[in-house]
Amino acid sequence: MAGDVFADLARHVDRAFYRHLYPDIAATGLDPVAHWHGHGLAERRRPNVWFDTAYYLDEYPDIAQARIDPLLHYVRHGRGEGRRARPRQASALATLAEARPAAARPVGYDAPANAPILDATQLAARLIAAMAAHAGPLARGGIGLLVAASHDRYIDVTGGIQLVLADEQAACAASGTTHLHLAPAIARLCLADTVDPPGLLQVTLDGVFQGLVPAAAAVEAIAAVAAAMPERPRRFAVHSPLGHRTDALRALAEACGPDAVYWLHDHTSLCEGFTLLRNDLEACHAPPAGSMACRICVYGAGRAEHQARLRALFDAVPFHVLAPSRPTLDLWLARAGLPFASARVCEPATLAAPEHHAGAAATDAARRDDGPLRVAFLGYPLPHKGWPLFLDLATALALDPGAAPLKLYHFAARDALRPMDAVTSVAVRVGAGARLAAVEALARHAIEAVIVASPWPETFSFVAHEAVAGGARVLALEAGGNVAAMVRRHGAGRVFPTGDDLLDHLLSGRAGEEIRAARPPARPMLLPGQGSLGFLHALLGADAR
Repeated sequence: MAGDVFADLARHVDRAFYRHLYPDIAATGLDPVAHWHGHGLAERRRPNVWFDTAYYLDEYPDIAQARIDPLLHYVRHGRGEGRRARPRQASALATLAEARPAAARPVGYDAPANAPILDATQLAARLIAAMAAHAGPLARGGIGLLVAASHDRYIDVTGGIQLVLADEQAACAASGTTHLHLAPAIARLCLADTVDPPGLLQVTLDGVFQGLVPAAAAVEAIAAVAAAMPERPRRFAVHSPLGHRTDALRALAEACGPDAVYWLHDHTSLCEGFTLLRNDLEACHAPPAGSMACRICVYGAGRAEHQARLRALFDAVPFHVLAPSRPTLDLWLARAGLPFASARVCEPATLAAPEHHAGAAATDAARRDDGPLRVAFLGYPLPHKGWPLFLDLATALALDPGAAPLKLYHFAARDALRPMDAVTSVAVRVGAGARLAAVEALARHAIEAVIVASPWPETFSFVAHEAVAGGARVLALEAGGNVAAMVRRHGAGRVFPTGDDLLDHLLSGRAGEEIRAARPPARPMLLPGQGSLGFLHALLGADAR
């Protein structure tokens, strides 16, 4: 390869991206630039995030017929000729191509390999022993056993629901309450009623995985606890019904007694498409099932049946509905039409008055330099979290020499990082033992802006709260639900009508001027909540009075 050819390609073949996307190349140790020019282009591999080789060759057959390097042609000639490096709305097309009903998606076995299977007697014995270990009489409003259900094993997964459960379990441990968590062994993003017989549930007791138990055996074990320890109240909380059978949830609620809780962590109670994105692309605002707006959506055909099963559950169980935010509760009250015992806002975390942080002076000084504005994406690289917009930003920086200088970062769990040469990847995992890991990482890298471009009505968003606690400004979309509401309430950033408006604000340099002209914000403290426990304590205390 001639030196000038290699030099041109080296500026545009993203080595980190190429190795991550093609592990067979990474395993050989071959240089991505040389492999791309020698073999990758013929195999229609992608050299970077912004150039679609197959599209370019199909869209411009003269380039294919000439058998020249398509990337080299684009950067030397095609860009100036008005040719495109990828399809218009490429991110939207990719998302649409993947959209399908949850029941049609592959399922996974979510439980650890060789997990033991417990029967009702074994589980009851462990529950009774755990409850007995919490010695001393229960205080007013005390709970003996809190049973919580969600869609996966929260102790090994990072996410909003999982953080709420971890905080809930920690609050239980501090108050002498035994915490039993149940998740389906078969991971699904739909109700299991129509696809599975009553199956196995994963058992996590006081934060420690125990094994698997049949759903009926779990109900029997809780009934045995009620007989053995009638003085210790039992309560039930649904954090997510996905993957569960609704008849099993109903039986668990009945075994636990009154005052069951249902969390609106997402919009599953309104639609199987829990983000309320029509075809995973645009906010739909939960129109009536069967409407034309539903019929053109991949989730529309099964929505009426999904809603009927949720209604049967709510008819049988008088849930206290807890919403993580006011926008979420308002939407649910307007659209759900489900019966409930009570409904209120219960924030999973709060931003408290700021106080001095060690190293704050150094961080503020770093933010006053004249280098590129430090902009980050925090969390899983998913469409409904705004990842395509972040990729569009990286693309614009690569293709527009007149764009304002920005330094891009991606903070996520190691297995969720998507390496790119132009993006600094920072591995960070938030969990029960590292609740503020993301906050500390953002502050350590002096991040000035975090893009939280959720296109759906987010119910809470730990990411947005972590960004503010880390000292960054949040750049959000109008469609972002509680993200937009939180930004406005705290004066914590800017809310944009569209993604294009957000990108223009960054690429034009206005974001940098605005952020650096303002006094660096004082970092508030991010305080985790108690999950279901605080509400139930208050409810039982009121009943006792």
